[in-house]
Amino acid sequence: MPSFIAFNAWGKRYSPKKVPLRHLFSQEPGEPLSTGPKKGQPASIGSSTYSVPDFVPEKKKRVYLFRKIYPLLAQFRKAGATDWYISIDRAYHAQCNDAFTQEEMKMFLKLKAEVWYTAFEVSAEEEAEMFAKQRTTKRKANKRPDGTSAKAPPSNPSQGAAVPHP
Repeated sequence: MPSFIAFNAWGKRYSPKKVPLRHLFSQEPGEPLSTGPKKGQPASIGSSTYSVPDFVPEKKKRVYLFRKIYPLLAQFRKAGATDWYISIDRAYHAQCNDAFTQEEMKMFLKLKAEVWYTAFEVSAEEEAEMFAKQRTTKRKANKRPDGTSAKAPPSNPSQGAAVPHP
């Protein structure tokens, strides 16, 4: 069951560029809106979405999000974020069984975040395509620009030690 997991933040004075994180989407207050019925009008709030990369294994996505966001919560607040939530979109074929572990529940509480969960049915082919995309993205994420594996020591000592993805 492939999933999309994201941390969404906003606030009237929230400036996403003040948070050291690569956002999937960000909108500064006052910037022209790029979509929707108010397209072209200035945004009344700042907002951002950070999504867990596809290379992260399904079973580790929720913990990955927590470890990425929790250390930055004070910076989100300092940047003006007043509200946030976690969104989980789960695609499934035939049946969707999912549960949150006690550790995950505690993490969500520490983030003081609502969790918005959506499950939607897809065909077997669509589910297979989603898993294939994740495997391809994971292989690409484990390669350095020179084509060597990020899991192996670098071929050139000046490159430094291999650092696994968080």
